[in-house]
This record gives sequence, C-alpha cells and structure tokens, in this order.
Amino acid sequence: TKVRADTLLPAVPYSFRVRACNGAGCGPYTDSLNVTTKSTGACTNHADLCNGKANPNIIDSVANCIYECAPQYWTGEELFVNCTKDASQNQLKLSEGCSTCFADLGVCIFRRCPVQCSMNYKSSYCVTCYTKKCIPSLMECTGLPEYF
Repeated sequence: TKVRADTLLPAVPYSFRVRACNGAGCGPYTDSLNVTTKSTGACTNHADLCNGKANPNIIDSVANCIYECAPQYWTGEELFVNCTKDASQNQLKLSEGCSTCFADLGVCIFRRCPVQCSMNYKSSYCVTCYTKKCIPSLMECTGLPEYF
C-alpha cells in the first residue's frame, strides 16, 4: 500500500508515523520519520512563508501593489517592476526574490491580459485571464503549490 502526501509546502519540516491495519486490528505505530521538504522557489524561505500565511488575502494585497504601480508600467517596464518589488517588500514584508515573482506577475498581466484587466483588475474577465495565462508561471517562480 502506498500513500502520497502531495499538498506539502516547500522547506517545511514534517513528521510521519504509520501503522498497518487489517481485519484483526491495527499494529503499533512506527517510530517517527522526520523530513524537510526541498526548497524549490523564490518564496519558500521561512520568512516569506510566515508573512504569506499571515496575510490571508495575499493575492489581493499583491494586486493592490501592482495596481498602485500601474502608471509606472507605461513609463517603463523596469520602473514598474521596481515599484512593485518595493511595494511587495515594504507592505507585505516579502523577500526580494519573492517580490520579483509577484512583479513578474504584474508584467505578465499587462502583456497577456491588457484588455481584460484595463478597467477593473478584480473583474471576472481579468481574473480568468491572469489565472490561466500568468498564475502557472507565478507558481513555478514562487515554488508554492498555491497562494501560500
């Protein structure tokens, strides 16, 4: 028999114990097996995980940072990226690497969903577009299975 634990977060210690059961009952638990999952992305350090979990509306908060910096995009993509990174670091307390992932999300939204997101970044059209076209690369960059 196999068990797969596929909702584990990166860079987090876990402890596992197992026991066998059959028609006659269950045996004793094994000794604990302690493991730490690999750190695979820019947001998998302890501080980013804690700060992300402390903000249950992290995506809305990042969207607000992106929206605040939107005028910068039209004067230069680099200015927009720096503005979004700074806002993510200062307001959300995310590391520079993690903030870069979210700044890249903003760039993706401007490049791939400009019509859908131009009037209202919270509209269902915008959310559907960036969820399909931008969130997969965000998850890869952050190393997180979901939004913290």
